[in-house]
Amino acid sequence: MFNAISREELREIIANDFPALESFADMLYEEDGETYVRMGDGSWAIIPVTEGFSQGCPFSPVFAALVLNAIITKIQPELEARAKTRLRNGEKGDDGRGSVALLMAYVDDVNILLHHEDVHWFLNRFVGLAEPRGGKLNTFKTRILTSTSHESIVTKMISSANPRINHLGRDLDEAITKYSRRKDENGEMRKVEVVDGLRVLGAPIGSQQFCTNFLQSALAKATADSKKILAGLEDVQSMVKVYNTCTAHKLTHLFGTDVINTQTADLPSNYFLWNSDMTKGFSEMTNSFLQSAISSEPLPPHAELITSMSIKAGGLGLQHPRTCAVTHFMLTTKRCLQYCRDGVWLGYNKHRPPLPHTITSLFNNWKSTPTRTMTNFRACVEDFASVCCGSPELTDHFVYETSLNKCRETMREHSAKMTREVTLERTAPDYVAPKLNQMLLEETSMALMTAPRLEPKNRMKNVTFCTAMKRKLRLVVIKDHHLFKCKCGAKVDPWGDHCLGCPANHKAYLSNAARDGICDIFKRILPITKMIHSGTQMEKEVGNIVQSLPALKPFDLSIRLNHLLTQGAWQIPFGRIGFDVVFIHSNKPAPLDPSLETASFNESDLRLREGERKKFARRTGGTNNVTSKTLSADEVIGEINDANNYSFIPIAIGPHGEIGSIFRRFWDGSDPLPLPSFSKDRPEAKRAAERSISIHTPWNILGKADARWKSERGSALFDGSYLSALPSTWAKQQLGLICCSQLANHINTSFNHLKYDPIKGAAVDGGGFDEGDWDEPDELDWKWIDVDFLDDCNTNDRATTPFGHHSLW
Repeated sequence: MFNAISREELREIIANDFPALESFADMLYEEDGETYVRMGDGSWAIIPVTEGFSQGCPFSPVFAALVLNAIITKIQPELEARAKTRLRNGEKGDDGRGSVALLMAYVDDVNILLHHEDVHWFLNRFVGLAEPRGGKLNTFKTRILTSTSHESIVTKMISSANPRINHLGRDLDEAITKYSRRKDENGEMRKVEVVDGLRVLGAPIGSQQFCTNFLQSALAKATADSKKILAGLEDVQSMVKVYNTCTAHKLTHLFGTDVINTQTADLPSNYFLWNSDMTKGFSEMTNSFLQSAISSEPLPPHAELITSMSIKAGGLGLQHPRTCAVTHFMLTTKRCLQYCRDGVWLGYNKHRPPLPHTITSLFNNWKSTPTRTMTNFRACVEDFASVCCGSPELTDHFVYETSLNKCRETMREHSAKMTREVTLERTAPDYVAPKLNQMLLEETSMALMTAPRLEPKNRMKNVTFCTAMKRKLRLVVIKDHHLFKCKCGAKVDPWGDHCLGCPANHKAYLSNAARDGICDIFKRILPITKMIHSGTQMEKEVGNIVQSLPALKPFDLSIRLNHLLTQGAWQIPFGRIGFDVVFIHSNKPAPLDPSLETASFNESDLRLREGERKKFARRTGGTNNVTSKTLSADEVIGEINDANNYSFIPIAIGPHGEIGSIFRRFWDGSDPLPLPSFSKDRPEAKRAAERSISIHTPWNILGKADARWKSERGSALFDGSYLSALPSTWAKQQLGLICCSQLANHINTSFNHLKYDPIKGAAVDGGGFDEGDWDEPDELDWKWIDVDFLDDCNTNDRATTPFGHHSLW
């Protein structure tokens, strides 16, 4: 339709109804266009385009729709007049109003429900109005649905002894012959009477078998598209992104159809555990795609569940009919019911156009009508009212009063929660269940699935991304692990856990990468909160923090606060806030704490808390060889507490990227765990820990950054993409990227320390590293200024390192 519409007709419509668009339309189509065609001999020919709109022009659908609207607007009142004539003649029709036509159009796609006697008239009238305007009805795409029983009603009507029915049958047959056609293998024209179903705006309408076949056909096409992605792209992260955004997402509009096409008695008791042929086929498609993309074994059930859980719940956010088909159906039906009662919502403070009676009459009796759509809706509405409104009795409130977007978000998170509690936690194997809290992290999910790919630093190398994905889904990272042993002589597990804890794999680069990444995040986020005014106030591994030991570098990174009395500045009573990174890799249970009911907290949080404790209670102090002053570890912490009034926050990071509760409080305002117990000879360590979670130490920097951003910048996109619209979204993506990518790189690098052991057939203990060892010298002791720095400062200071006396120059 686009390439034939009269431009003069468009100008007339725009001039009369949309004058603001007139100059813009003239700019695009005032002059004739040109189409370049390459001929068989390689030369180019030019075809002038005097009518119609260019297929690549973004405004082509809009302009075509304006002309189409002018056509159907003329036809609609004429159809209503014909219905009134039937009603006066005593023919009430199926709606009691003479069978009023129901006409729907979307751009150049028109769908209309008609009385039999209106079909031929409508098509003739449409062609008569459209052709002078350049519109052309495509008889090879036009289809007339007469029944869904797989039997022609036209033949029955023509053979009827009733003269009126016989006449209508012949008239209908003529319309089909003229306007609904196809060519057979011999090139001859054949009429097409549709007797099973049609596609309306991408969704199947018709018999159960037709809908089932349609869904399977759509799934087969999506599967073929997923294979093209694997064959056409080399970057694995891009493969997964395209599959999630395009291939899988293109099927979501069919999820509700799958529910409508199911008998009420076959609905599951749990809406988040939808099961159908489409669900099974979708699972096979996703599993096959991910298995090929990240080079893994077939996805076990727990991994399949995680892929379909929401990003916020720590899953991969791949939409799956199992978890959201019923929700799609329920919310779509809820919106129809709202529109039927209140009119179509076009925006805040805008008039809501009412729907015609021909539509509203279909939904008025939704509480009692026996149609399958409504019986299925009624079967689930109390469950949805319970989740969205707090009570199964508030069904009317759920249907008519609740926000559609709010319900969608609520049901998404509830589905993820129930999937985890009802299915994942009960069925996960022993090697997965204890790790769920560590695996299901929002930040790492965001880094893998939602970080904008336009930013180069958000892109991971294939080997990094594959390892990170396998860690996320708890898949095998080291194939044939039983044929290898670590350099330290310990067993090698298939998931890479040992690689993260073995002292043979030095974590200096891992820790430094985390430090640098977090520092970069702070440089963008903290100025927004007005904690600092410039990124230069972020410093890494600064000396002269402890006056008695100037060579000591107690912090990996720190915030230098200048207390400027600028308007809106975040008033903080400390001179500096220091941070120190520690990676926790132990699988050994955290030490029991009599002051804490450990059963109330998961094991990974307690291990992170123990790592935080050891950052406060260091093993050694140091000696200044010039002054001969020696400080114990607790005295060092004391000087940090008192001499400069500093606050110290450990950044404990677990093997899957989980964050310790003290830094989590600073990060997003989460409540910290109760502090651990400190021995009596560690009063300063205890005081530093108490200060780290006191009301004077900042908390929830992301919440404050979002509030400031919205207040000052409104709806502006923080990182230039809707995927990173707010400071908190960007920061979570970056923190997740730091954790999952650097941990994956550390595992991949550790492969250099594995030894092939085919003779023994299995790795042996051999007195190797005990993964329960908490004492990791490279992370739990102080750092000291190196020789070159002291030489540059022209100092004669000497210091004692944690490993004995050492000349620093």
